[in-house]
Parts: sequence; structure tokens; C-alpha cells
Amino acid sequence: MLFFGMMGLCLQTCGVGPEPPRPDTGWWGGWDSRGWDTDWWDTGDEGCDALDTTLDRVEQSFIDAIWRHDVYTVGWMSSPDLLITRAVEPAWTEQHPFPAASFEYDPAGCWDHFRLDLTLVADTSAVVEGETTLFTEADGPNLSYAILIYDIDQRAVGCWSWGLDPASAATAIGTSCDVI
Repeated sequence: MLFFGMMGLCLQTCGVGPEPPRPDTGWWGGWDSRGWDTDWWDTGDEGCDALDTTLDRVEQSFIDAIWRHDVYTVGWMSSPDLLITRAVEPAWTEQHPFPAASFEYDPAGCWDHFRLDLTLVADTSAVVEGETTLFTEADGPNLSYAILIYDIDQRAVGCWSWGLDPASAATAIGTSCDVI
């Protein structure tokens, strides 16, 4: 599995920030930059719903003809948008909204996780936004990405790009992006 985060490209985990959630185990605890208790085992009264939405990490994998994209944020977010572009011939660009509801989230607002699975299809006429993609696993090294993150009021709060040509992905999504 590829792992993209604010610290760059890593395999599985960089050891920075919280570990990905594990079924029935929760998250690690600690203190955030505001001094709030972010012990995600006890999410009752920490006031995390006041956190600004920021990107924690993006994870991608390709398994059984499905591209999986997982986006994790600190604080709650609205459904993000993903742009994928292949600049090499044959050039192709796709934009995919994530599902409207979180895949999982912290009820107190400390974190959010959206997941988008895109099933591989064979021709352009079968590509459906948010459902299918023309990009194969072999395309991976030739792809560029941009992800646009929104807060719970659906205001854009950040854009991040990565891949072969992150600048072209940012241009294609229509805003400036931080490169990760």
C-alpha cells in the first residue's frame, strides 16, 4: 500500500502522527497543539469539534482491479474531491467526488476518514465519476493527483497534490496546492 502524507511518500506508515485506526482498537491518545486531550479512546468531552480541518494523510492501494483512496483529516470534513491525471500518452484526466458520508469518524470531531473505491474499466465510455476509472495499476508511476479538502461547512480549506507532475494536477483542479 502506498502512503502519502504531509511528510512525503512512505510505505505503510512514516511513524508520524496517529496510526491508522484498527478494528476495535481505536486511536492513540495525546495532546494536540491547542493543549486539548486528543485521547481518542475517550471521545466524550474533548471539544474536538472546534478543530480546524487539516489533512492528516492520504493512502492509496490497487487490489483486484480497484483503486482505493483513503483520506484522513484532523477534525471533521465534508466529502473531498480527487483529481487524477495522466500526462503521458494517451493523456487522460478524471475528477471523482468521494461519497457524501464519512467511511468512519470520531463522534467528538477529532478526526474523519473518507474512502473512495474506483473500479477499473476498459474504455472511456464506461468511466463514471466517483465509481470507475480508466487508470490501471501499470499507470501508477505516470499519474498525478490533487485532493481538495472541505470543512463541514463545505468551504475549501486545502489542496494537496503529488505524483509524477503535481503542478499539472493542481492546475487541472483549478487552485494552488501544497505538494506532498
